[in-house]
Amino acid sequence: VVPSIPGFGFSSRPETPGFGVNDIARIFNKLMCSLGYNKYVAQGGDWGSVITRTIAMQFPKNCLGFHVNLAIADPPPLTSFLLYINPQLVLSKNDLYSVAKYQQFIKTGMGYYAIQSTKPHMLAYGLTDSPIGLLGWIGEMLRSPAGFISKDEVLTNLMIYWISKSIYSSMLIYKEESVKKFSGFWTDYCSVPMGYSAFPQ
Repeated sequence: VVPSIPGFGFSSRPETPGFGVNDIARIFNKLMCSLGYNKYVAQGGDWGSVITRTIAMQFPKNCLGFHVNLAIADPPPLTSFLLYINPQLVLSKNDLYSVAKYQQFIKTGMGYYAIQSTKPHMLAYGLTDSPIGLLGWIGEMLRSPAGFISKDEVLTNLMIYWISKSIYSSMLIYKEESVKKFSGFWTDYCSVPMGYSAFPQ
């Protein structure tokens, strides 16, 4: 079962203000149970990682385990202190490289998040009205340093947003969750077993 997040290409837009990750988790669990899957495992990437973990936290009797490819975890307090003093005391060369890449992404790759979480209307007018504008926005975010994304995949992604006119509604999750600040998502304990995949790029 591969559900589409409400507001994205294959699902209708949420009509209720404040609709966010907790609501999506509830709907996805209800969907699985209504299909006869009272016990299941879940997988998610990007927003799906957040939603999947929320499903596991809210419905541990249904969700037996989950897998994500986006996980953020703060180190223990002593490690945090040592990282502040001198990262080389606690991190390997590979870890230092990963941290540097992450810091570079936060510095140069998060502009989309800032605008989508604060002014989605402003951006949506131009992207809903112009296929070239939409291609520029989506194409930039789908650029892969590893070169795995073909022109056909970019155009398919673009057409899903263009035909369904869902670019604005797909930004609403950024706005709603920015206001809530994920409400303890990364720090609350989750008892459900979790798998994590980290890829080089």
